Amino acid sequence: MALISHSALATEHDAASKILFNNVNIFDGKTNRLQNSMNVLVVDNKIEKISELPIGVQDGARVVNGNGRTLMPGLIDAHAHVANVGHKKMEMDYDKGDVGIMSSVKALGYLMDGFTSIRDVGGPAFPVRRAIDGGHVPGPRIYPSGAFISQTSGHGDLRHYNDPNPTLTGIVSSNRERMGYTIVVDGRETWHVVPVDYACLVYNGLVQYLHCVVQHSRTVCLI
Repeated sequence: MALISHSALATEHDAASKILFNNVNIFDGKTNRLQNSMNVLVVDNKIEKISELPIGVQDGARVVNGNGRTLMPGLIDAHAHVANVGHKKMEMDYDKGDVGIMSSVKALGYLMDGFTSIRDVGGPAFPVRRAIDGGHVPGPRIYPSGAFISQTSGHGDLRHYNDPNPTLTGIVSSNRERMGYTIVVDGRETWHVVPVDYACLVYNGLVQYLHCVVQHSRTVCLI
């Protein structure tokens, strides 16, 4: 069982915090064994001292008795979506307020699972990161990427199948795209004409194979 402290958060309000962990078994992530019955002093969110001998109680320090539990470095989730709080609900029902509140709850879940840092690889994670960094809610350090960038029908095209294509119509009907969760960005139409029976058409990110015929020494593709 790992001991998790909110000292993992790099916030302004706890910049001078001191936490003393007594009687913990340390897993350092480098060796395959525990260092038993150790004491650890954390000052200003950094480990200042590790000792087998008792560490004197610091003025204003919070003392945590580990009772032989395991203390380990925080985990890092390298692929997270803290603002992904339910695909169907996000598209059909939620607004930015729902996503913000539920993202905060999800961020706390990451912290309680031992993740003190997460790399958010898609979605509107900036508001919850600001709330955590400002000390308003507990959570891990978040490194956001912003919205998904996707082509039509790609991994980040989260429209309902009846929604119009934003590239072709200029209409952004996807709720998640409006909230900054994803953005559909298509390139220019490209024709690849080859002197064979089939040619490849890349149109708005969709690959189609079209039947082609030769007319007057030119290949014409039939749509």
